[in-house]
Amino acid sequence: MKKGIISYLIIILSIIISVKIIAYYVTGTPPNGRGSEGLVNEFDGISGLPTPPISSSGDVSKWLPGGNPIPTVGGVAITSDLDYPTSPLNGAYHGITALRMAWKNESQYILLKNDYFENVGCNPTPEPDYSNYDPANAKDWSCYDYVEFYVYVNSTMNGWPEPLYQPVSIFDGTVTFTASRELNVESDKVWNDYFSISLHYLANQTINGHRFDVTNIKSFTIHAPDVGSQDYSQWGIGPSDDTIYIYYDYLTLGADAKPNSPPTNVSISVDTSKGYEAARLSFDAASQTGTHPITAYHIYRSIDGSPYYGIDYIPNTPGAKNYLDEEGNQTSNTVTACYKILSCDNGPGIFPDTGSLTTNKINVTYNEGALEEATEVCVSLAPRPTDTPTPYGTGGITPGVNTNTPTETKTFTPTATPTAYDITSAHVYPNPFNPDKGSKLFHVDNVPNNTEVKIFGLDGSLINEGKYENPSKPFTWNGRNKNGTKVVTGVYYLVLKSSDGKTDVKRIIVCYKCDPVYKKE
Repeated sequence: MKKGIISYLIIILSIIISVKIIAYYVTGTPPNGRGSEGLVNEFDGISGLPTPPISSSGDVSKWLPGGNPIPTVGGVAITSDLDYPTSPLNGAYHGITALRMAWKNESQYILLKNDYFENVGCNPTPEPDYSNYDPANAKDWSCYDYVEFYVYVNSTMNGWPEPLYQPVSIFDGTVTFTASRELNVESDKVWNDYFSISLHYLANQTINGHRFDVTNIKSFTIHAPDVGSQDYSQWGIGPSDDTIYIYYDYLTLGADAKPNSPPTNVSISVDTSKGYEAARLSFDAASQTGTHPITAYHIYRSIDGSPYYGIDYIPNTPGAKNYLDEEGNQTSNTVTACYKILSCDNGPGIFPDTGSLTTNKINVTYNEGALEEATEVCVSLAPRPTDTPTPYGTGGITPGVNTNTPTETKTFTPTATPTAYDITSAHVYPNPFNPDKGSKLFHVDNVPNNTEVKIFGLDGSLINEGKYENPSKPFTWNGRNKNGTKVVTGVYYLVLKSSDGKTDVKRIIVCYKCDPVYKKE
């Protein structure tokens, strides 16, 4: 796998320092009735209250709009349009107004800079001190487990409650982390939808070689919703009015999701069952040591001392675990492949936690512990052999000599002969691929049935995968990773593997400022 071609690609790699849990988040109401110490922005438009917040009247006005045209920003009182439920998410958890956005297109956004964060940060004093609130401390989110906000979609597509995606991004002064999750159109006037991101997961990521710094959050951005292949002109309240109306409220930090410990008895060996050397991991299922049940395990990999990046998740099932990293060694030299494994959970429930995973908060990424605390295992892998095609008609004995002796001639009625596609003749298009233009889909065809398709970043991280089953069930890709987030501009690799084990690699160029080129190549 080639590396380093484009330096600005998002690369999911490793964590350098641990994230410690400090119980600064409380469920009660602190002084001045302002929610919790983890409050970032309550979206209230009231005036006359002491700090924090810095200025209650600025809760809405300090969100800076962007894009063209500039989105409509407004603090709207919650009356008949959207009601707070009486329980359990009542006025003790929310203010009396919300931020109402009128989104016109996907290029719009609003951002809140850390100068206007209202949380106390991770102040090392025994207790958070509102009387000595310092905005400079509010950018430190390292002692919290997740960041979340409530959301209410108040528009439909041509009268139908079609789902849409809500992207957000977090900037640490150097790089930006972007995540997206699916939202549903609401109809019961209750705040029962939310967006949350695990800060432990975020602290484990490296972007452009830079470990994301959760102690220096500079801004939080809410982007216009992504409607996929649909169009904003189909959305609105009642008859389509080219607008998606969404309410946002109570952007806050939580510290009630203590992560689980990594699995134990991790071992590694060289596996040659695929015809080349690959790493096989074995480990025991971890016991629950965190606040919430373990739901999966996150596999991280490092090649020759490079930073760790996540390559796969496997579900948590009873007993010993076994994982084969089928990618093997993609270079022409022997490499040292090292691995770490983290235990993952879904975080706390949005309603009083009953243990149901369907109500849990961490819905963009898993909640996980610090990568540096996991056991490291390493193995040496030889390069994968280069496939050498066997000349047709050799019979495996003498090249160029047909050794088949006919014994009987039968009369038969000819039928259609299926095309024997060669894996190396695959058509991959459009290339360049713009997920926002044309069909908004990347296609693979002209390959054998049941061909496995995997898309990798330049760093070797698995972006997405699927299968070309047959011409009526082809493979397409919408330009998103496995978390549902759009990938960034850059070069990606498409790895094809037929059912007989033959492989081929194609290069994909993703470019949001390019027109898609539909030449089949």
